[in-house]
Amino acid sequence: MQRDADALRDAGVTGVTVRLETPRGTVTARSGVGDLVTRRAVSKDGYLRLGSTTKTFVATVVLQLVGEKRISLDQTVEQLLPGVVSGAGNNGRTITVRDLLQHTSGLSDYIYDVFPDPSAQTYFANRWRAYKPEELVALAMRHEPAFPAGTRWAYSNTNYVLAGMIIEKITGRTWEQQVHNRILRPIGLEHTDTPGTWPFLPHPHTANYQQFTVDGPMVDTTIPYRPFDSGADGSMTGTARDLNRFFIALVNGRLLKPAELVPDQVTFALL
Repeated sequence: MQRDADALRDAGVTGVTVRLETPRGTVTARSGVGDLVTRRAVSKDGYLRLGSTTKTFVATVVLQLVGEKRISLDQTVEQLLPGVVSGAGNNGRTITVRDLLQHTSGLSDYIYDVFPDPSAQTYFANRWRAYKPEELVALAMRHEPAFPAGTRWAYSNTNYVLAGMIIEKITGRTWEQQVHNRILRPIGLEHTDTPGTWPFLPHPHTANYQQFTVDGPMVDTTIPYRPFDSGADGSMTGTARDLNRFFIALVNGRLLKPAELVPDQVTFALL
């Protein structure tokens, strides 16, 4: 495992931490540096952005609601969020909850609207701006769908923004509140949070860097680009220890019953 962590470092990742938990024990590996200025070591069990793994938490809540008979995977977006998915050929009457969870909706990904020019200049100019979920969906609705719902697969963050909106519509509480009440507290994830648009990671954490151009400078992007990944599609933070605990609880049936964990023709979105 140390060899593979070093390989990631050699490929250009500035700081790497790996945690493997098995019945025989826990193995960890670190490589690289915590930041390029001080060259400090990578944090032990430091905080990190869970990014699109947030979608798995959201999907878990949706499937819990399915198990409680409060919604159905075959319900349409129009039934749950009337008038939200419409315009430019988009039709919420043809898109189901199942389509949202498994990325078969055909809906445009809003990130191309909020980050059309993925450059360092755009990052610094717009990184503090935040959008409401309804605003992000409205941006996506300006574009025609890539294909009729259910006929193909294409990753779109818009799907999980809508999933978060559905959770709130059905329960009367935000997806963040539901994740805390249904997942984080019951299984004791004390170092996992839903910070929304709050841009700062708790300490300790390793700095994040991005190269916007080939052979260009490493830009410190530890402060996220808030126009995207600030909601149900990717805003959560946590630790590797907590994330492992979540997935262990998920596959062991502590969060979902077997029929909910692998419902017919539904796949979890991890990335």
